[in-house]
Formats: sequence, C-alpha cells, structure tokens
Amino acid sequence: MIQVGLWGKMASLDRGVGAFVCWGAVFMKVLFRLFSKRMSGWAPGSMFMVIVGACVWIFFGAEESPGREDLLGDEAVGLAIPLASAEPYRMRAGVVLGLYGKEEGFSYQRHMREIRELGATWVEILVPEYQEGRHSTCIGPDPLLTATEEEIARAVCQAHRQGLKVLLLPIVLLSNPGEEDWRGNIEPEPLEEWSESYRVMLLSYARLAQRERIEALSVGSELCSMEKHEGFWRGLIAEVRALYGGEVTYAANWDHYNVARFFDALDFIGISGYFSLTGKSDPDLRELVEAWKPIRERLWEWRREHGKPIVFTEIGYPSIDGANEDPWNYVMEGPLDLAEQALCYQAIRYSFAQDDLLSGIFFYDWWGDGGPEDRTYTPRRKPAEEVLKRFLHELAGGRLDSGVAVSPRLGPEEQPAGGRSPRLMTNCRHEP
Repeated sequence: MIQVGLWGKMASLDRGVGAFVCWGAVFMKVLFRLFSKRMSGWAPGSMFMVIVGACVWIFFGAEESPGREDLLGDEAVGLAIPLASAEPYRMRAGVVLGLYGKEEGFSYQRHMREIRELGATWVEILVPEYQEGRHSTCIGPDPLLTATEEEIARAVCQAHRQGLKVLLLPIVLLSNPGEEDWRGNIEPEPLEEWSESYRVMLLSYARLAQRERIEALSVGSELCSMEKHEGFWRGLIAEVRALYGGEVTYAANWDHYNVARFFDALDFIGISGYFSLTGKSDPDLRELVEAWKPIRERLWEWRREHGKPIVFTEIGYPSIDGANEDPWNYVMEGPLDLAEQALCYQAIRYSFAQDDLLSGIFFYDWWGDGGPEDRTYTPRRKPAEEVLKRFLHELAGGRLDSGVAVSPRLGPEEQPAGGRSPRLMTNCRHEP
C-alpha cells in the first residue's frame, strides 16, 4: 500500500513468521529445481545464496503501490511516501481539549477516555482567559466561560487516570474585539498594567500546574504583538520555573515563530501549525503534501539554527470546503466538506511521520459532538477521526513520548510557597 523499507516491512509482517517460513521453503524448492538443471556447474554454496537472495527480495524488497484506503482519493494513486521509522525518538502524540463545559461539575472523563482510545499519549488542556479589547490592560477569567481551578484539576486527574500526560495552555481571548482584532495584535495601554495582570494570571497557572503534577505548561499563545518585549518574557519564564518543575513552552503563531528572541529560555518551541497550504478549495492529497514541503524546509532550517525541539501545539482543520487555504480562520464559512478535512489530516501524517522534525503534534480539537453534518474543527465521528486514530497509534507504537525529564519538584510531597492560590471570579486579578 505504501512504500516502506526493510525494517518497516518486517514490522508489518502480522501475517506471521510461520507463513514466511512456509512460503520461503516453497520458493526455495521451486527455485532449486528450476536452476539445478541450468546451473549444474555452479557450486552448491553459490546456488544457495542466489536462492536465498531471491526470496529476501520477494518478501522485503518489492514495493507496493498506494491503495485507496491510505490515500483517501483516486487522484493520489501513485504517491509513495515512507511511514515513520521504527527507530524511537521523543514524540508527544496529542489532542487538544478545550474546557468549555458550562454545567456545574461538568465531567471530561468521557473525553479523556476517547482521546486515549484514539492512541494519544498527551492531551493539551486549553483554558481561555479574557481581556475586553485590544488596548485593555486587565486579564481575568469569565465566570461563565473560564474553568475554575477545581474544574481544571479534576480534568487533569481524569487525564492522568487514562495514562495521558498533560500540556496546560492558557490563552487570552478578547471579549469585545473589533472587526480585525485578536490576541495577536493587542496593544495594551499602559503596557505595565497589562504585563502585571498577565504575570499574575500566568503564575496562578504555574502554581496549579505544580500542584497537579502537570507535565508541561505554556507561558503564552500567539501574542504576536507582545513578543518583542523580550525582557518581560524572560523574567516571566524565570518566575514560572521558580514555582514549577515541568516543561515550559510558548505557542507561537504559524507566521510568527521566527520573531521572538526568548525561545532559548524554553524547553521546546510550540507552534500553532495553521499554515496556509494550496490556495485551492479542492486539492488532492499529492498537492497537499507538496504544499507542506517548503514549510518543512523552513522549519528544519529554523530548528537547526536554534537547536530547540519543535511541537505543533495546535493543528487542525474545519470540515469546510477550502479549509486548507486558511485553516487559522476560525470564522470561515463554506459548504460542508468532510473529505477535505480528512485529506488534510492524511497530508500531515505523510509529511511528518517520516522523520524527527517535530517532537510533538496536538490536533485541534476534541470538543463538540462532531458528526457528518458538523462544520467545526473537531474530527469526532467524521472520516478524519479514522485518519487521526491511525496516525496517533503509529506515533505511539513506533516512537517514545518520554519528553524531557521532569524535575523532582513535581513530587506530591513538595508544594510551592504560598499554598493554594484563590480563584478570583471577577473580571480581573489583582494579587498573585
């Protein structure tokens, strides 16, 4: 179905070693009788090596052509892309889950179980915080939309019970944005007030992450216009590390990951991988894979320059016609297109399962009912779900997801100074 090398072929011989031995013996017998008359002058040892070599080539060397079940479309027939190497390396195979349950005591236990059954080894818990507009300086939880610390802790516990590691990613959203406003172009005035409000918010999550033994924490997400303030971010990261012993990252936007100058202070670099791809509303798989190639080259160049692991902290597509063109556009409208969403997932699988460019992928997202009439990003109960399940199982089965060693301070016997911080259910935090 897909072109693979010798070791990949050996790993896929689920038909059984017995079948190989049986058929091998038949081939050797036939070949021996066939060649014995025409090669009577050959030494027995040489004849034996020829026969064995032929058998090995038949079973391991022959290439198979791509099948429809792998490519999700006739137009991609002939495309042969190697699958993941069996040699393990660090890979966080994850799914994003936003904590959007509004009912009091809402349980994410079913979601965590489903994510684990997909084959994921990590879950990214996304928690929104809010500021009023672009120039606002006050950041805080929305009483109706932001999960409380107790709700987050319960979700983390449910994830850990399923054997999932957790990346906690707080994000800032605008509660009253202008037409072109989003967190990537905020310009708070005065800057010092926003910086202090953000600092207080983030350190509260650092304490929570330490207390709940969360494996990784993001100090920010897609705050493009604020990344130029290098001193602020370095100071914040240092404060976080004084409270928290797990991995620390930052999630840069897909078109802004090469701008910030504080990434050397992080354990790995997060990127929201919503890259624009073909510019076509009906691409086939070959075109999608080709569109990823120059992106991969730029990412490789950037990684070699900075020497840091790269993780797609978010990547996903709505099930809408033309979703590959601007997958970052979460207000995109258009006809339902389940096939394009599935093809985009398959293109990720082919583009990033073959080497160690990435140290992790988190697919956005598992919230929502999904289904064959749903146009949102979730792959639930859509063709993309089967592609995602196959990919995650490949990653989990063929590669380690151990990540960077976690500090001993994550042990339950040691809590950060100050104990449990209060959750302020107002529209702004004023105390750390």
